[in-house]
Amino acid sequence: TRNIYSEAIATSKIGRLLVTKGNYKEAERFLLEGLKLSRLSGVKRALRYPYAGLLELKTEQGKTAEALAYYRKYYDVNDSIINVFKMRQIVELENKHRLELLERDKKIQQLWTNILIAALGFTTILAVTIYYFLLFRERKNRRILNLQIDNLTGQHEAVSKKYKYLLANEIDKPIESIDQRLLKKA
Repeated sequence: TRNIYSEAIATSKIGRLLVTKGNYKEAERFLLEGLKLSRLSGVKRALRYPYAGLLELKTEQGKTAEALAYYRKYYDVNDSIINVFKMRQIVELENKHRLELLERDKKIQQLWTNILIAALGFTTILAVTIYYFLLFRERKNRRILNLQIDNLTGQHEAVSKKYKYLLANEIDKPIESIDQRLLKKA
């Protein structure tokens, strides 16, 4: 077939089956072919199957040094796959955490925007209220000032009339000096 990965796994599984049947020579040929195809496929997890089969084969044959070498290769590949898997999990968790932080930052930014808008609205309302209060005070003060001006004008007119009348009467009377007054008294 054109799928090297599938061929590698199938060939390795056939080799492992032959090991259980005791056909070691044929099993080694299939397992080595599976190993070659796994390397060609470039998929690391495909290497686990031929290494596990070769480990089993060499153990059955009593070749412990070769079995140990395949054992190390199998666990190196397995550990690297697990490490890649765990690394993916770590990256996914970091990305999830970053997204949560970004969402939290967005919520905080939205909250500050809302607070700023509320403060701006409150300040505007306060400024308008103060403006109308000052306008009201100014109108009230003008009315009071106008009333005081009218009152003072009225008082001035009354005093003017009073003194005008007195001055008019005094003009008709002859002016007496102090000596003339004394003589009249005497």
